[in-house]
Amino acid sequence: GALQSVYSQFKFTVTGPALPVPAIAGSDVVLDCKCSIDLPREGVEVRWFRTRYDSPVHLYKEGRQQLETQDEAYRHRTQLFVEEFINGDVSLRLGDVRVSDNGAYTCFVDYGEQRCNQRGGSLRKQKLGQKYGVNRLQR
Repeated sequence: GALQSVYSQFKFTVTGPALPVPAIAGSDVVLDCKCSIDLPREGVEVRWFRTRYDSPVHLYKEGRQQLETQDEAYRHRTQLFVEEFINGDVSLRLGDVRVSDNGAYTCFVDYGEQRCNQRGGSLRKQKLGQKYGVNRLQR
């Protein structure tokens, strides 16, 4: 009823490639991640991480890159295309790819009451518009 229609206003999804992203050691690669709504530069959190949420590969929050909490292994190697947020694009560029970069990456987007999660693994539905997609990096 009314409650459902309120929820649907806040619903958005995030998508990524269905197959692992191929990469060559020493090259740059872009891990694609798109939100179904346009995002502002302010009031949005974009967090890319692997296994530890609190040790992000890249974190954008409160209108700026939050590099002090970044995983040391990714220092000076990551970039978000902030000017593309307005198109729902929260893809991550990873430079100088290493063998140790292989694995699953999660793209977490928090916008007000709206959250979406993209995680390496199988596609699963989640209520309130949260959706899990796949983004793996292959050697």
